[in-house]
Amino acid sequence: MDTLSVSLYKQKMIKIASNSNEYITLKNGSKSPIYINLRDISTHTHLLDYICLNIHNNFPVGPMEYDFLCGVPYGGIHYAIYTSIVFLNNKPYLIKRKERKKHGLNNLIDGCYSPGDCCVLIEDVVTTGSSLLNTIKEMEECGIKIVGIIVIIDRCQGGIEYIRKQGYNIKVLLTVHEILNTLERKKLITQATVSNVCKYIDDNHIRNLELMTAEEKNRRLSYSVRLSALRNPLAQEIFKLMYKKKTNVALSLDVPNKKLFLSILKQVAPHICMLKTHINIIDDFDTEFIEEIRSLQSKFKFFIMEDGKFCDIGNTLQYQLTGGIYKINNWANSVTAHGISGKSLMDVYEKINKNTTSRGLVLVAEMSNKHNLISKEYTDTVIDMVSNHSANNVMGFVSQQKIAGDEYLYLTPGVGLLSGEDNLDQRYRTPEKAIRVDRCDIIIVGRAIYNSDDPLGAIIELKQRSWNALLF
Repeated sequence: MDTLSVSLYKQKMIKIASNSNEYITLKNGSKSPIYINLRDISTHTHLLDYICLNIHNNFPVGPMEYDFLCGVPYGGIHYAIYTSIVFLNNKPYLIKRKERKKHGLNNLIDGCYSPGDCCVLIEDVVTTGSSLLNTIKEMEECGIKIVGIIVIIDRCQGGIEYIRKQGYNIKVLLTVHEILNTLERKKLITQATVSNVCKYIDDNHIRNLELMTAEEKNRRLSYSVRLSALRNPLAQEIFKLMYKKKTNVALSLDVPNKKLFLSILKQVAPHICMLKTHINIIDDFDTEFIEEIRSLQSKFKFFIMEDGKFCDIGNTLQYQLTGGIYKINNWANSVTAHGISGKSLMDVYEKINKNTTSRGLVLVAEMSNKHNLISKEYTDTVIDMVSNHSANNVMGFVSQQKIAGDEYLYLTPGVGLLSGEDNLDQRYRTPEKAIRVDRCDIIIVGRAIYNSDDPLGAIIELKQRSWNALLF
């Protein structure tokens, strides 16, 4: 497969940075020394033919053991169709959609199949395996049995191992390590570049559930026990919605243009449990904007958190929440605040919301940027202040990990599809790290969605990964 490695590299479908200035910006905003995108393969038919020949030669099952091919959307579709027509004598194939059609027959899978039919899946690149695993589950729910999987490139970040341990038969054509070794041997990249990429891969390896200790697995409470443990009524409602929609993603939509804001929100609203706003960055704010958000909230069901990070004296806080042009308390289910001004902020929030239970304060106990000044002593003080307060109006914390008991929700920023840092001081970690290891409940994601060329695809992948991590 040396020829394939070199060809993909020369056609820029594999990009490798030789120094940090050349790092590739991923859709989560972080920087990576390696980038693989095989979706341009249809314009390089000689490579498509060569890859599909190798798929045929390395097929995971015999000709009588399966009924259909199917490409994991969207990267695997080229290969399934071409392999079927050119190398497998027009073996039938299925087209799996990322989402069920909302019109016509509401198909999730196009093609004539029956329950019990067997299928071989083809995927182009596997990192965590989340999109592949989701395709497997959805096809199995339709009655299709997955008898084999073939992957073109394994990024060696744990996804292949995780799916194999679920009992699936997987074959891989190429690994990232094999590609790096070939390119170094052909003197296309240096040994230092190889070492740097390998370190990045190791740093971003997904920690699989099977590798966790029994103690770690038992840490998360059952749904009913955790629900009853939550003190704040809004926290309970958010928790219920998470399980109803099967998502623990909060969208931080820091887009100053009202039209763009609403356009993105309409796309991704079915996949979020919360919308986090910075309302004072909207250039063309008006009450109609809030009405449109509330209309989408009613249609798609999500809660709104205004991330004002309030920290003033009680009298000022009351004006900030109820007055001015924003009138935040009229529409925001929750707001964020720093504990620096003391318990008065909790008292004021309780006072102005005494006639409703659908409100909750979120205290910023930790931050995700590299140079923030929050210390462990400050975090512990905030926790003690909340624990000793008689009211139940604090629904949770913004934090980097679970910092207190199960009576609070933990919302965590600094999450992307891969770990790393941006051009400023923001640090990112994976959904698996944030949920499984750091034991948070909800991931807060912004640039990975609104800077993406495919916001819908990005939110779906993040939702699937974070939800799978939550469920254990």
